[in-house]
Amino acid sequence: KVNRSTYYKHFTSPPAPRTVENQQIRNHILTIYMASKKRFGAEKVKVVLERDYGIPISTGRVYRLMKSMNLPKMSTANPKFLYAKPKVSFACPNHLN
Repeated sequence: KVNRSTYYKHFTSPPAPRTVENQQIRNHILTIYMASKKRFGAEKVKVVLERDYGIPISTGRVYRLMKSMNLPKMSTANPKFLYAKPKVSFACPNHLN
């Protein structure tokens, strides 16, 4: 239920400038992500984009673009170490009975 002209205009019109910019940033993000051996998150990618490429960008936008690219994020949970408790080899005598 869309006008015919609107339907064909959608396919023939050039992409929006924001879409083109997002695609370029996605290429940069993928390069940075692979160079860091899949270790960088949105905050560090943002710093590299600003420092090396001169692109002022927010962390939220980087996060959204990385999420749309389905880049897996590394776990942020610290590992839990299970320490062995020392075994008590002597028994305490029961003085009260």
